[in-house]
Amino acid sequence: MVQAIVVGVVVGGLAALGLRWRDARAEARGARCRERLAAIVLYEEMRAAIEAIDIALRDDGSKWLVSMARSTTLTEAWREHAEALQGLGVERWYVVSDAVSAVAPGFGIVPAGTQAEDLRRSLVVRRELLVEGADILLGVREHRPRDWSGQPRRIRSMLV
Repeated sequence: MVQAIVVGVVVGGLAALGLRWRDARAEARGARCRERLAAIVLYEEMRAAIEAIDIALRDDGSKWLVSMARSTTLTEAWREHAEALQGLGVERWYVVSDAVSAVAPGFGIVPAGTQAEDLRRSLVVRRELLVEGADILLGVREHRPRDWSGQPRRIRSMLV
């Protein structure tokens, strides 16, 4: 009788552990899916922002320089998906955050007397931040193993 009770307790305990393990795996899988979706959305928005900056830098009109220095859609996508990217780690998360902030609509309001060359330099810096952020997101999107050394890898196709 005692043996039956002990066996029942052991089997029940193992079953409970198995269920907890299954739930933990399902939660982790859901978090990875949310992180990957966030990386896909943000990567595409960063890529569009980089292309817009490239257009502005190629065009001689200074009106493009100011208008292409902002990306409201990237900012909105960041607000929606930033929490899902918490698994990136603090350092990488802040690189992506800085890239988004560099093209946020309120960032670096341009004074009236700013020269076109100063705007170009600012766009080049913003583009570099976007490329670093996009590289991190591309790694998440493509399930590349994370490089924890802290050295950012570059996207060669975006560095014209």
